[in-house]
Amino acid sequence: MTMDMDMDWPKPPSTLSKLCTRVKDFFNELTEEEKELTLGPNHLLAGRFAVVAPELIDEIAFFLTPLEINLFRLTCKYIEHSTFAQWERTCLASIQTDLSHRSFMRLSDLIVEEALAARVKKIVVTERNHGGLGKGFKWERILGTGYLETDQVAINMWTSLFQQFDNLTSIKVQRPYTAWDRDEWTLLTASDALTVIMQIMPRAHKPITAFELNFEAQSWNVIDLRRIRRTQLVGSPFNETWAKLRFLSLRLRVTEEEIAGVPYLLMHSCPNVKSLSLDCDGGEHAGQLLQYMAQNRMNAKWKLEEISLRKITVADVEDLGFFLQHHKRTLRKLKLHSITLNEPFIWPRVFALLRDNFPRLESIEVGDLRDFGDARRLVHFPNVSTTSTAQTEGVRFVYHAHTWPPMNPHAPKRNFYIAYQGDQMQTALRLMEEWAFYLVLGP
Repeated sequence: MTMDMDMDWPKPPSTLSKLCTRVKDFFNELTEEEKELTLGPNHLLAGRFAVVAPELIDEIAFFLTPLEINLFRLTCKYIEHSTFAQWERTCLASIQTDLSHRSFMRLSDLIVEEALAARVKKIVVTERNHGGLGKGFKWERILGTGYLETDQVAINMWTSLFQQFDNLTSIKVQRPYTAWDRDEWTLLTASDALTVIMQIMPRAHKPITAFELNFEAQSWNVIDLRRIRRTQLVGSPFNETWAKLRFLSLRLRVTEEEIAGVPYLLMHSCPNVKSLSLDCDGGEHAGQLLQYMAQNRMNAKWKLEEISLRKITVADVEDLGFFLQHHKRTLRKLKLHSITLNEPFIWPRVFALLRDNFPRLESIEVGDLRDFGDARRLVHFPNVSTTSTAQTEGVRFVYHAHTWPPMNPHAPKRNFYIAYQGDQMQTALRLMEEWAFYLVLGP
């Protein structure tokens, strides 16, 4: 085959020609009429995302923050429809309020839409943007004290609002890390907010099954006893309201013996709790609260299935034993983090106690366990990372290794955290008892 070298071959388009063609195509696309797309039997108007399966869009929405998902839903009707389940989960199932008048009006608008109000299951009371709590309302206090009047207009208005959320089952009172108490009495503090919620719930007659009190870790983030009357946390109406409570989570710094009485009274009014999470943030009187729980008859009423204890220094190791023993026939999950006992070399005996007396235990997590006597010691489990599954009779642990000392990148790694879940709990606890070694931290 021969090629005619004299024929006119088409010249490749120049860069300018390519640019002009792209501009022309762009303007044609802008002026072209959009085709009307429909979505299934509902015939919802949609944009170009309609070519994407709704299941895929739902998966994308799963990874978005509440703000991002709200912006994403503004794209088109198709996106709004496809992301409804995730929007309900992240933005509607749990809502926030700072007990201000502005928040009251916004939630009043929400309850007008009965279908949306019915989807609210949790309300979180927290300060937003450092604006304080309860702004815009007149909060009346008992003359000469910091205690709120229990029968006042603001509390009655919030009670009426809470009553409109038919499926409300969870309440959380949170004090953010950056919040601080103000000296003026016209606004509410987180301690005041707790008092308000304790007054609202008995009157609203809601079957609350979960309650959380979260004072995030900070030196001044403690309950203000000037604003909480402990007598308001007991009584027949209060007990009836919390009788259906199943999950109780308390995070607060117990810096005084009197402060320990507040969470204790809360727990005393919840005899049917199945899951307890207690984080005392290392407060020096946290052991007093555990002692109340171990020695009082309240503990006999509880049949806890899940226990999580964190940042507690136990003044008497028997208190921890008594408390756990009350639930030996029902306990299924146990978490112990940053627990310090006052007796040296005691943690292997704790594991032995769990192994011999807790037949239903199926999950355990421990980490940053300490004790002190003649010296301060930290428990670690070196064998968990060097022993094969065959050598542990099939028991497979989860563990985290960290360098120690932590500021030395060349220091050896230690296993301070270890967890197990399964049906070989007795073997796992026996191994934890044998593997528990101590690092001396100092006198």
